[in-house]
Amino acid sequence: MLTDWKTYLSTQGVVFNDGQLTGFSQTPTQLNANTVSVLSKRALVSVAGTDRQKFLQGQISTNMLQLGELHHATGVACSPKGRMYTSFRVLNTGERYLLAMNSTLTETTVETLNKYAVFFPVSPCNPTT
Repeated sequence: MLTDWKTYLSTQGVVFNDGQLTGFSQTPTQLNANTVSVLSKRALVSVAGTDRQKFLQGQISTNMLQLGELHHATGVACSPKGRMYTSFRVLNTGERYLLAMNSTLTETTVETLNKYAVFFPVSPCNPTT
C-alpha cells in the first residue's frame, strides 16, 4: 500500500504543479477503477434537531418520510412563488441531514432555511466543512 498520498494521487491521474493540485489528466490510468475527483466547488449544509425531518418535509421537494437512514436522494428548494433557488443531494446520516450542493448556493440556502427553522426544534442550519 502506498503511504505517500501524492504518489497515490499521481497514479490516479492527478496533475501537480509546484506542489499544488491543478487538475487531472485527460486519460484515466485504469478504467472501472477507483477515481479521484475534486469537490472544492461542492459544500454541505447540515440540518439537525428532533424535528429535522418534519422541518425539511415542508421546505424541500424530497419526500423525507421515505428517506431511510444512510440513504440519499436528490431534491430542490423553492421560494414561496415556486422558483427554485437550490438543488442538492440530501443524505440521512441518522443524526442529521446533509444537503450537498454547489458551494455558491450555501449562503442563500442557509439564510432561507433559517427563516423557517425558528418554528421547529432544529438547530440553525449551518454550512459544514
